[in-house]
Amino acid sequence: MDIFDLLEKYKSANIALSLEQERELIAQYIHSTNQLEGNMLTLAQTQSIIDNGEVSGEHIKTRDILEQKGTYKALIRMLNAVREKEPLSIELIKELNW
Repeated sequence: MDIFDLLEKYKSANIALSLEQERELIAQYIHSTNQLEGNMLTLAQTQSIIDNGEVSGEHIKTRDILEQKGTYKALIRMLNAVREKEPLSIELIKELNW
């Protein structure tokens, strides 16, 4: 099954998330993915970065903030590409890995 078939299957299920639920799922995904790579930000800090671009706390590394922001940007770009049925290209892959 390719990603477009999966998207159609998802659409046919008539699942409608609220904006808050969607943002929460995105934050959980970003937090979990980057935590596997050693990112030390909490889920609440990740949510704060997504919501308003700010984070507070002690011993926060700039690298961790940039990693969360970059993952968020890439994820949103990828989701938009899928929604628009944009073909997978070398340019898109480079953009997502920037």
